[in-house]
Amino acid sequence: MTTLNVRWEPAEGKVKEYKVFYVPAAGGAAEAMETVAATATSTVLRGLLPDTLYTVSLVPVFAETEGRRQSENGKTRPLGGVKNLKVTEPTMTSLKVDWDPADGAVRQYKIFFVPVAGGTPEEMEQVPGSTTTIVLRNLKPDTPYTISVLPIYPAREGKRQAENGKTRE
Repeated sequence: MTTLNVRWEPAEGKVKEYKVFYVPAAGGAAEAMETVAATATSTVLRGLLPDTLYTVSLVPVFAETEGRRQSENGKTRPLGGVKNLKVTEPTMTSLKVDWDPADGAVRQYKIFFVPVAGGTPEEMEQVPGSTTTIVLRNLKPDTPYTISVLPIYPAREGKRQAENGKTRE
């Protein structure tokens, strides 16, 4: 999501090191550069923006000169949502919500819940990023609810996933 894998064929000649330059293709940011060992044929660029097209350039560095700059574009993955969201174990006033974690370094999850019929504001609970289950309590009996789980990453939000569940009579 916030990384790109870069691979290349070794340059001919006595390479001292490689310089890997990268910048969002749309502009708006300064070009960044990483130096990679002469023996390397790959590197991982980290800390990139999710869902962003980058222009990545490779320059072999020789003792006296730099080789020809070669460029390719690559796109980071978007921040995703949780998987296998399930609403189970209904009682008159509670619903259990389980999910498989979203990819990446999730800081926390926000769980939103509201009666399907509306009429009341959406409520929200929060759990740490290491948690993948919660029991929502103090719900209305015999009421269908829409429950959404939103992963929160250090810099932005992921994708909100929703599922319905109904409390018992």
